[in-house]
Amino acid sequence: MRHHDHTSRVDGPRRERSTFKHLSHLKRLGPYVRRFGWVLLASIGGLLVARLFDAIVPLFMKTAIDSLADPDIEPTLLVPVLSILGIVATRFLIYVFSQRALRRLSISVSYDLRKRLFNHVQFQGAHFFNRFGTGDLMSRAVNDVSMVRMVVSFGAVTILTTVFTLITGLYFMIMLSPSLTF
Repeated sequence: MRHHDHTSRVDGPRRERSTFKHLSHLKRLGPYVRRFGWVLLASIGGLLVARLFDAIVPLFMKTAIDSLADPDIEPTLLVPVLSILGIVATRFLIYVFSQRALRRLSISVSYDLRKRLFNHVQFQGAHFFNRFGTGDLMSRAVNDVSMVRMVVSFGAVTILTTVFTLITGLYFMIMLSPSLTF
């Protein structure tokens, strides 16, 4: 009777665990994203403007509250309320169009990646298909490309808008009350 050692069995190449060092591979997306450079810049610009509008709304609330609290200022609610409604409506439109453009961009990039992967697999020999299982190839074609799509449409943009929001919020806080900010 032979003893089978399952640890020496090779099912294909072992995949490394993902770490931050793998983020450098994202620069390979450059040619795919660069094709849509203006769309990307306009979308990110739109999202940043939407965040700026979020920071402006409290200024109009301050105006309304100050007019009610300070007896020297004539109470006025119409201008701040209409301004807030206008800003919120404009922000909504800018945000929706920016998000939609980013989604379309990410779909186009993932389509190009899938097309490239498919064309690459078409010209592989029998050795390649003996080495990589069908499930692994399908996983890469579906899951990995979908993850890249999420990075293009949400990952980097979320980091950028979060940093912008922190800086903008801090600026307005210092502008209104440095002592309260600290």
